[in-house]
Amino acid sequence: EHSFSLSPFALVRNCKFQATTSEGIDLSDFKCFKVSLFTQGACFYFGVRATKAEEREAEEERSRWVIDISRAMRLVTQSLFPPFSIACEPIDTVALTQRRLLAGYLLHHDDMTIASVLFCELHPQGR
Repeated sequence: EHSFSLSPFALVRNCKFQATTSEGIDLSDFKCFKVSLFTQGACFYFGVRATKAEEREAEEERSRWVIDISRAMRLVTQSLFPPFSIACEPIDTVALTQRRLLAGYLLHHDDMTIASVLFCELHPQGR
């Protein structure tokens, strides 16, 4: 049993194995997915056993797991940002915004347990 925190710096993906474990388990009998936790240096693999007759059901169950975990991670990420809308138009009273291409918030990974939300502007390359 493992316990870990969901992070905005993570990825959930379907994956496929064509191997047999040292215990003789054929991994091609599983519909697998992985959760990669980049900031924690960890990757967890999960699988739903599928016989030929139940392959479609196993595929659907795996999809539900991937969608649900992805949704939970997206909610964690969205909870970190203040209410905002991405801005492209300059602010008339602020000269530095006249040439900006885009402005909005950026999530920055500071260390294993800290992330910062920064307000950033993208500008074209200077002359």
